[in-house]
Amino acid sequence: MIENILYLSPLWLLALGIAVLFFCYIRDTAVGTVFRLAKIFIILSFGCSVIFYNRTAFADFLQADKFTLLFETMLFAAMCATLFLSRKWYISMNVGCALFGCGLLTSGLAGIILIMSKNLGLTWAAFILMAVANYLLFIRADKRKDIYISSRLYAFSAVSVLCLFSIGVLFLYTQTQDLSYDILGGYFENGAAEITTFLTATILILAFVFFLGLAPLHFWYTETTGQIVLPVFTYFTLVPISACWAAFIKMNTLVLSSVEPRLTLFCQGLAILSLFVGALGACSGKNIRKIFAYSTVCQQGIIFLVLQRLTADALNTAFIYSIVYLLAMYGVCACLFGLKNKGEYLFMLSDFEGASFRRPYISAMLTFFLFSLIGFPPFLGFLGVFAVVSDLVFHNNFYQLGFLLAAFLILVYSYLQIVKTLYFENSNIAFDRADRGIYTAIFGVALLMVIITLQPHLLIQNFEAIFEGALAWR
Repeated sequence: MIENILYLSPLWLLALGIAVLFFCYIRDTAVGTVFRLAKIFIILSFGCSVIFYNRTAFADFLQADKFTLLFETMLFAAMCATLFLSRKWYISMNVGCALFGCGLLTSGLAGIILIMSKNLGLTWAAFILMAVANYLLFIRADKRKDIYISSRLYAFSAVSVLCLFSIGVLFLYTQTQDLSYDILGGYFENGAAEITTFLTATILILAFVFFLGLAPLHFWYTETTGQIVLPVFTYFTLVPISACWAAFIKMNTLVLSSVEPRLTLFCQGLAILSLFVGALGACSGKNIRKIFAYSTVCQQGIIFLVLQRLTADALNTAFIYSIVYLLAMYGVCACLFGLKNKGEYLFMLSDFEGASFRRPYISAMLTFFLFSLIGFPPFLGFLGVFAVVSDLVFHNNFYQLGFLLAAFLILVYSYLQIVKTLYFENSNIAFDRADRGIYTAIFGVALLMVIITLQPHLLIQNFEAIFEGALAWR
């Protein structure tokens, strides 16, 4: 009994943190105290995850190994990064942050369950918990009318997708009387040629497509990020991704591998659609957050495309690209936190005209992160793009490579528009002085990217064995 409590400590520590932060909300606790408490619970939960990385209670439902620890590390790092930047926003705007902390920790709790889950019923519950956390972040972010409309759009979309997912879960339970991944894997293997099996697998895939913001279910993400406040934008950009990709890999490995040949064309279509929807949307946007939201759709489409092959090298390639994306986008978010005018954080691309003359260091770093996202050598992004292109060429996926390069050329145009706005437009906007913590975040992540660029083996050679072990689950 005591061992089970210890092994579940990453989960109940976050649950305890949610309760404490809700009490802080009732007591209207100061912003600094709330963020310190949230950080303490996140660090304690991560520490327990490391200590008990290969131990778990309820082994039929939860899995703990190096694979889960790897993605939990990404999740906790994204949560801490979001907390660090968001603290600056809440202090400067002088508004309560306890419910934001509750939502963040709730999403982290759902993320850990997603990463560790080996039961479809538990995965379903984690999706519901994450949807609730996302909705709470929406409705507490701001009280403007457009935010209210955005939260209603998300609620309707999430309820629709979760109802569809629930139908798939209920159908599988009636067929197997058991929702463990091992049992479901046998069911899909025995019925791989049946249309109902294919449709059920499609429903399961669509839930991940929704939470990752991939096309065609991207609208809730791209249409709301232009209005939501920066802390919530940062959260959606960084936090859910690690957990959802880990759960997607696990479900495809343990449950859907037998129907993978039939799903490949469908998933490739979604990946290519995400590439072009994201790239074209980024080019047509005038709101800088919406530009980066569409860019994220394109970037995640690249990862989705690579993951169509469940091999150790493909998983490693997707992981490399996701790490590069997360680092670069964290840098972008930090730069957006550093550019404001008269206490207001900027939305429109035109607001950034001539920023390089007033805030040259932040503008230079934003350009650095943009070039990394594009994949220009010698920036770190080139490592991610090179890994993806090499993977596609090595496996003779030349038509996919063609789609990828075409989408990337379109996306490059949108990024260069931002650079043009920063450096080649005149403006009389007087940008506010940025907090030292923002500069620390910007230059810290830039230094980390430079180190990895100079020592690429830190990212390339150290994780493939973990993915080989994950594929041995089958």
